[in-house]
Amino acid sequence: MRITGSASSHSQPNTKPRSGLVHEDEFALEATSRDALREAIRINGIEIARLKETLSEVQAALSERVARDEYLKRVSALWKDQEKSESHRIPDNFAARQRQRRTSMAWRVRREAYLILKRANRPLNRTELLRELRVAGVELNAHDPLAAITKIMWNATEFESTGGGYWLAGEPIPAD
Repeated sequence: MRITGSASSHSQPNTKPRSGLVHEDEFALEATSRDALREAIRINGIEIARLKETLSEVQAALSERVARDEYLKRVSALWKDQEKSESHRIPDNFAARQRQRRTSMAWRVRREAYLILKRANRPLNRTELLRELRVAGVELNAHDPLAAITKIMWNATEFESTGGGYWLAGEPIPAD
């Protein structure tokens, strides 16, 4: 009989440690208990491997879903951008006149005002229109640019005065 390390107080319920030493046979397992322990370790190892494989599959599926989500969001954004740009396209018959002068200031103001109002999505007064026309690169060669905008917008059948600014004739004013 060999004697090893120190005993703990919970090693065997009715056994008192003798002078801090424990006999190895106190911890001896029966042969069937050892076999059961080996089998439990083997089964646990198999389960760990199965869970790791499942985890890998779940991580791969998650990565695919995240990539698909990003793709769908990009497509959605492109679709929204396309719809937005289509809604801001000037109709072919817009500002058509019996005698069209595409170089005239009034023609350029009408066409650009259409785009500005579509982008703003609300009526704009003449001061706001003038500011946006200048941002768009349309300069009014007039002594009084605000008076020129008023005359152009008032005479254009494509626009209507709403009291708070100009809006596109025949189109409902968007709610805020």
